[in-house]
Amino acid sequence: MKNSKFCCYLLFCLLLLSCRKHYTNNETILHAKTLLYSKPDSAQKLLLSVPQPGTLPKADYAAWCLLYTHSQYKLYQNIKSDSLIRVAVNYYEGGNLPVEEGTAYYLLGCILQSEAKNKEAMLALKKAKDLLAKTKEADLTGLVNFEIGCIYSNDEIFKQALIAHKKALNYFIRSKNQKYQAYAYRAISDLYVRLHESLDSFMLYSDIALKSSIQVGDSGNYYSVLAQQGEILYDRNPLRSKECLLRGYHFFPNKQSYYAAYLSYIYSKLNKQDSAKYYLKVAFTGVADRNEMGLKYLAAAYVNKY
Repeated sequence: MKNSKFCCYLLFCLLLLSCRKHYTNNETILHAKTLLYSKPDSAQKLLLSVPQPGTLPKADYAAWCLLYTHSQYKLYQNIKSDSLIRVAVNYYEGGNLPVEEGTAYYLLGCILQSEAKNKEAMLALKKAKDLLAKTKEADLTGLVNFEIGCIYSNDEIFKQALIAHKKALNYFIRSKNQKYQAYAYRAISDLYVRLHESLDSFMLYSDIALKSSIQVGDSGNYYSVLAQQGEILYDRNPLRSKECLLRGYHFFPNKQSYYAAYLSYIYSKLNKQDSAKYYLKVAFTGVADRNEMGLKYLAAAYVNKY
């Protein structure tokens, strides 16, 4: 009987050990991990220097897949397949590495969202959220909540999006990551517009986003927030709106036709018809989706009244 109990105990211990997953000890991969957030391009070069990563031991290859996919995402590269991140998801699934498993599910969710697979993306992100709740990863947990908010926003479930973005903001405040805070403030300000809340609510969060972007030197986000203010204020404060939109117009060449439609309308209101006609011409030279075309026709109608 004693021998039987001992054998059962031994088998149970072996089963527990077999379920435990290990992180890599590969020096190149570990070095790449230290560079991922500060120098993702250097991290990716290091990872690409690993010969035939697919032949590595399972723990090393899972870490390689996780870090390489993460570097692609941080460098805004086109991730054509989710096959690599699924290697990491499958390896870390149900193991004892919640940060790595949570990161893998977060990246899977981001990839699925980019493929417009919102339902699958939401499932992956909620799994990541549950896993990271067991850790002290404030930035990463904030990013997961932020992506969840983006999916709700894309699906026009704005109240849930607002809740998710505010949760993300709280995590970014906890981590003292001012750059991420700026993006959360900007997203929240946008949702107040979509929910038809007061202009004061929008401006409160939008102005904080501007200040935070300046403090961290994020010019891209700064000009995006500024142009967003121009879009909201075009009918309430045309002069301020014009200044904001002009700065966005010059900073984002690929969005000039979009901002030009607003500028054309505003210059008409300010009785500056030459400028109004100039920007109207620019507005119709760019490619636009259905919503942008509606804006352009509205601007054209207003300009042609005079």
